[in-house]
Amino acid sequence: MCTAAVSAVATDQLARSDASVLAIIGSGVQARSHLEALRLVRNFREVRVWSPRRAKAFAQEHGVDAAASAEEAVRGADVVVTATISPTPVLLGEWLSPGVHINAVGAPRPDWRELDDEVLRRSRVYVDSREAAQKESGDVIAAGEVLA
Repeated sequence: MCTAAVSAVATDQLARSDASVLAIIGSGVQARSHLEALRLVRNFREVRVWSPRRAKAFAQEHGVDAAASAEEAVRGADVVVTATISPTPVLLGEWLSPGVHINAVGAPRPDWRELDDEVLRRSRVYVDSREAAQKESGDVIAAGEVLA
């Protein structure tokens, strides 16, 4: 819940006030806690989830829509959560709408990435702990610059 709470604060402060479509990539504990926490700071009219194994079960359990692909989940979303253990990018910049807010909470190793180079090129990076993120997060390391 701590990670999801930080993402909820970030979403509250950084996402557009009219954000109404949430996409979640992943279907584990972090996906569930993020769904709960983000619903406290935004009223989403649509929530889409994708994961390679449990998207349909997650969607049924939480009353959201299962997407057929990560791209389908993300296209047109205002807020995106990546909560995976993927060592390679699962979110591509070409799928993103202008002004989208991303909570990237996976890729917990320095050589893992959830976000491709295009996402990082188009982003301003905020972290909860600069020291930890610059040692542990492959995405933050690849971004090179942390705004705050």
